[in-house]
Amino acid sequence: MQRLNQDQFRRYIKHEEVLMGFDLTGIDFSEAALDGARFKKCFVGERGSLTEADLSDTLWEDCIFTGTSFRSCELNDAQFKNCRFYDPSQKAGSSFWNCELNSSQFTNCDLQLSQFEGSSLYGAVFSDCMMRGSSFVDCEFSRRFSRGVLKSHIAFKECDLAYASLTELVLPFAVFKGTNLSGADLSRSDLSGTNFSACNLNSAELQDADLTKANLKGAKLLGLDLRRLKGYRGMTVSADQQHHLLMAMGLDISGD
Repeated sequence: MQRLNQDQFRRYIKHEEVLMGFDLTGIDFSEAALDGARFKKCFVGERGSLTEADLSDTLWEDCIFTGTSFRSCELNDAQFKNCRFYDPSQKAGSSFWNCELNSSQFTNCDLQLSQFEGSSLYGAVFSDCMMRGSSFVDCEFSRRFSRGVLKSHIAFKECDLAYASLTELVLPFAVFKGTNLSGADLSRSDLSGTNFSACNLNSAELQDADLTKANLKGAKLLGLDLRRLKGYRGMTVSADQQHHLLMAMGLDISGD
């Protein structure tokens, strides 16, 4: 794989060419105007840093990032398809601390152990992504509209968020449909109106979480104790889930 130097990189960007099959480790992304740039089958190694770069509206396909820092990046409307952000040799993910990821899209990406602390993710969509152990502490998923109405917009579709940290977040009406959240920490989060249909919530930590009007139809709920929730009025479950919820509260269900 050819490694580009800074001058070669500038020329590709200037001529709006697709960067395909290049090693971009060591490139300073912060100095170039990258709006709309396209990257395919590229590599950014452990010395790669995209810190404070403006990568809005860029497209990355089949790229590999190992130990890469995206700290304070602008990634609004960026798209990542079939990309790997996890370094199996170091068992480390990439860092997205304090990034702007509004309306970004991640499809079929490996984001295990990635850190999203302090980032803005309004309108972001994660589809079919491996995200075990990832952290979203202090992230923002909401915007305040006219008359002070606060709305969140975030979707995790068919993702694996097992053991992820999603604690103390404001996530009303978020979508987790078909996502694995087993062992994830959702404690003290506002999850009112959230769609958890067909999710795996076995052994998830939900202490003081608000599940008011949440949709849990078809979800796996092993260990969920309604008494530990902040709220669950209007929560929707399937008929076959009622038995497990009542048993978790210590009620003996008789068939007589």
